[in-house]
Parts: sequence; C-alpha cells; structure tokens
Amino acid sequence: GQDDYPNLKPIWTSNIKGTKDKQDKS
Repeated sequence: GQDDYPNLKPIWTSNIKGTKDKQDKS
C-alpha cells in the first residue's frame, strides 16, 4: 500500500497538483 512507500507520497501529490494546475489554467 501507500504506507509501504511513504517517500513517494510527496511525489504523487506534486504530480496530481501539477496536473490539476495545468487543467485549471487551460
């Protein structure tokens, strides 16, 4: 599960936020 890779959580969050930001600007 996600708890197995706690270090990747910030990366996933950043990618999700980045995608949403691009969509909002578009």
